[in-house]
Amino acid sequence: MSLLTKLTPAETLWLTGPKLAPLSKLVKATFDDLIYRDVLQILPGEVPGISRGPRYTHIKPLPHEEPLLSVLAARELTDIPVKDLMRVVRKTLYNRKTYTNLIRKSPAMQGAWRDNFWSRWIGMEPPLTEKGLEMQQQVRESLSALEKQVPDLMQSNPSAARDLLAPIGANALLLGGISLGTLALMDPLFQERLGLAQRPFDQGFAPPT
Repeated sequence: MSLLTKLTPAETLWLTGPKLAPLSKLVKATFDDLIYRDVLQILPGEVPGISRGPRYTHIKPLPHEEPLLSVLAARELTDIPVKDLMRVVRKTLYNRKTYTNLIRKSPAMQGAWRDNFWSRWIGMEPPLTEKGLEMQQQVRESLSALEKQVPDLMQSNPSAARDLLAPIGANALLLGGISLGTLALMDPLFQERLGLAQRPFDQGFAPPT
């Protein structure tokens, strides 16, 4: 599980299935992670907003975090409706390839993939290196083990379940079968904030019709 403590959720998603996760899921994973880490914070209201969180100025953003954070950095306003933020991000990213290129620039991903001319030419994800395949296997095994352990612990020993989930942070959202109740165990406020943000995120990130 040690590798899960070092990866952001978007890195974990890309690593476990480089060709699988859609753009919206990758961006949502980063959005949730930034909220969990108090880099961004949800402003409740009839139109839920997003603002700089307490740790906004305390981190050095990773390349795949920049699209979500730079909007607030460039504005004189200190907050923006979630839906509007995601519309800006959606226009900035263009497509999935744009975002996965940013994910692969993360320090944690270095050495995990091999630059390949043909992959770039036809727009495919680059192949994983031996190191990348080892990382992929480790992450898949860790996620699988947690998916088997956490549900039972939630019933028998909630404190032990919390101890298992806490080190992996928002990566817990990637576990199959994890409910909002499980998130409440980690952080009740995090559960509430995600609930407020889900619909405006979906509305703002939806591709134009």
